[in-house]
Amino acid sequence: MPVFDQLTHLQFPQLGVKGAYVELRGSLAELPAYGNYRPLAQALLGEALAAAALLHANVKGKSRISVQLQSRSALRLLYAECSESGEVRGLIQSQPGSDAPPLNQLGANAALAITLESRSEGERSGTRYQGLVPLVGERLDQALEHYFASSEQLPTALLLAADAQCARGLLIQKMPSNAAQQLLAEDFDADGWNRTRLLMETLTAAELLAADRDTVLRRLFHEEQLALVDGLRLRFGCTCSQQRVEAMFRGLGRSEAMLALEDGVASVRCEFCDRLYRFDRVDLEALFHPLSQPASDVQQ
Repeated sequence: MPVFDQLTHLQFPQLGVKGAYVELRGSLAELPAYGNYRPLAQALLGEALAAAALLHANVKGKSRISVQLQSRSALRLLYAECSESGEVRGLIQSQPGSDAPPLNQLGANAALAITLESRSEGERSGTRYQGLVPLVGERLDQALEHYFASSEQLPTALLLAADAQCARGLLIQKMPSNAAQQLLAEDFDADGWNRTRLLMETLTAAELLAADRDTVLRRLFHEEQLALVDGLRLRFGCTCSQQRVEAMFRGLGRSEAMLALEDGVASVRCEFCDRLYRFDRVDLEALFHPLSQPASDVQQ
């Protein structure tokens, strides 16, 4: 039986501030490749998965949000995503034997992308929005803060931490002025954002990883009016399927698909869940020349 993790929404009704907290344990344990990465790469992937869940706290409806980092260095790709059903998955692609360096060592061509894919009820396809910025900062949380400042113009403070067993993340954001103005003037604290941001800056990544949610929030915000609301229940999940792999082969065309045969078998392994799909020559031929349905012997 899967073990679910929990995303928690943070509401500061008098401060014009909102936020989210997440802890991932079961999701990491179910991610097949997580334990195989080297320590720094493993921690980076855990932080990215926590970040994807935190970013989804601001998203409504059927949607999938992803955090992606690309470079031409030893760390070629970092990818993490979270869906509206709470399924998280991710991976790292790097040179064999290499670990993840500090992000500010990935080179001038390194970039960070946040992608939101959303669709309405009943729609097969929807809209896709992507924000792409140069990679700034040594850590992923610093890079994401830069993304929000430059792409979203939304003041944001973010802290991420992960190890082999657990990933945790804490995010706070200043609410847009139109939302903050809906609060009663006598209840609104104009210094709320500055104060909560400074309080959060007293917390280190090591402290975030060492303490549970209630301990962290009580230490930081015990003098503030804070409401906690349960958000998504999170678990590892993969969207790969037999049908998707078949569609990939069809997209290649018959000639290219046949070139994938080795010793009579074409194998495709999902990098997210490690599931193996196998096709022999007959299977591939059937994708391009499906058997016709037998004609009906009923005469009109």
